[in-house]
Amino acid sequence: MAYSEALRKYNIPFEEERVGYGNYWEAPAKEATERFLAHDTPEAIVCVNDEMAIAVCAVLNSHGLRVPEDVIVTGSDGIVRERFHSPRLTTCIKDYERLTAAAFDTAELILDGENVDPDTELSPLLREAANLSAAGIRGALAARRHAGASAADCY
Repeated sequence: MAYSEALRKYNIPFEEERVGYGNYWEAPAKEATERFLAHDTPEAIVCVNDEMAIAVCAVLNSHGLRVPEDVIVTGSDGIVRERFHSPRLTTCIKDYERLTAAAFDTAELILDGENVDPDTELSPLLREAANLSAAGIRGALAARRHAGASAADCY
């Protein structure tokens, strides 16, 4: 899991209660968020898709918490529904045009007898919320840590 790898890299202990399994759906994501909030208010919640992130935002809002001012929420698939959500999410967008072009370029190289690296990767496109850039995320987290939150307070 990328989360536990990142924690290990920065010598932050893994705490199971800081992980919620939303199973890619709205209801389990809401339940996990309620569980987080029963413990304390997280700095950030990273979701594996936008549907879960939108559900998380709804729960946070019902508790009077503002996204991203109070809790940062990210998604990861760039669904159409996200475009109409307020506030906009920071999310990864599937760039089908770029993926298709890369597939055809690779096929052409193979047909021409070229060697093709099977581990070639395309970087995802990150669509940042208008009011939350990478620098903004770092700044918000730094400000919260300066106010007394620990690095492990980021969910």
